[in-house]
Amino acid sequence: MLLIKSFFRKSKTKENIKIFVILFSAIILLNVLGDYTKKVTNQYKLSHENFVMFAKNNHEDIIKKYKGVDSYSRAVNLEKGPNNNIIYDAPVRINEYGETEYIQELVDESKLEWGKLIYKDGILAFSSSSCNLNLKENEVVLALIEGFYYQKEYKSNYINHDIQFNFENKEISLIIKDIIEPKAASYVCISDSLYNELIQKEKNYIYNIEFSSHEALEKAKDNWHNLESNDYFIISNIQNELNYEETQKHKMIEKISIALLVINIIATIVFIIITILTIKNLISEEEPDILLLKQIGYNNSKNFINTLKNLLVFDLIVIVLSIIITTIIILLLNLIFSLNIKILNLKYYILIVIFTIIVEFIFTIINITTLENSKID
Repeated sequence: MLLIKSFFRKSKTKENIKIFVILFSAIILLNVLGDYTKKVTNQYKLSHENFVMFAKNNHEDIIKKYKGVDSYSRAVNLEKGPNNNIIYDAPVRINEYGETEYIQELVDESKLEWGKLIYKDGILAFSSSSCNLNLKENEVVLALIEGFYYQKEYKSNYINHDIQFNFENKEISLIIKDIIEPKAASYVCISDSLYNELIQKEKNYIYNIEFSSHEALEKAKDNWHNLESNDYFIISNIQNELNYEETQKHKMIEKISIALLVINIIATIVFIIITILTIKNLISEEEPDILLLKQIGYNNSKNFINTLKNLLVFDLIVIVLSIIITTIIILLLNLIFSLNIKILNLKYYILIVIFTIIVEFIFTIINITTLENSKID
């Protein structure tokens, strides 16, 4: 205990505690902020995009076993039905660039448009249970982006009105129960009983797949792009970027996340260098004490254990102070900016402590061995 007290009375030890507390706090904060911005970006992307696979063959086993897939649902591919008083084919023309465009002066905004419901070559229909709904056999819920695919002020005109779809040359008449907001692509939800009847006759395999992270989605896109070699097969990643302000905000967060990643890499390299140099100097400062202890009968093993004890107490003080400082800073950031940053991430503390102890262990052995060799010489 006296040796530990003597170690911590030294001004050099106190200075090194300050250095390490600043280093630990800075590296932890950078990593926590990097994780937070990455998480926010990931959640935003996942909540504003659909991943849909159109295939001729059944790839359910591949999807089910793929790491990173949270859930998936198979769609029935419906065709549009006849126009009526609430939905129609909006008039279009071919412009000078050979592109199809709406004839704006003939567009009736009070009606729904078949074109806004169609994705690829049909209308994707999912079971009500996969939509977290409970629908009767004659009911349907449309998923359309408000303000772009339909106008909110006309919504009441569509509810409880009939809409007809076609499937395998059979007309299906349903009543619109509601219109909900999709993540990106338009679709419809039908009753489980109707879905189970139609899915038995569906020739193609269309899956909407939900992933646990955007990275998992990107990897799946790369791994699955050549599952089939035909004109129908396609993996479609649809992103909703209709809300310009919100999209720009999250693009900025993504840029900050990338910047923090670069800063973290640089900070980690600086942290490693400063840690090694500081520990080396810290242990070198102990050489006179080690030599003194040798003279009163302490062997190399005892000196090694005593030095490590001092350093472990040193590490404990640094960790406790770093946790207090980073916790206070994160709480203030959460309070001031209404964030939800995780207060304590033990993963980074554990990694830093393990690295620090390894460096201390190595330099302690080198120091004592060097002193022993110089004594022999």
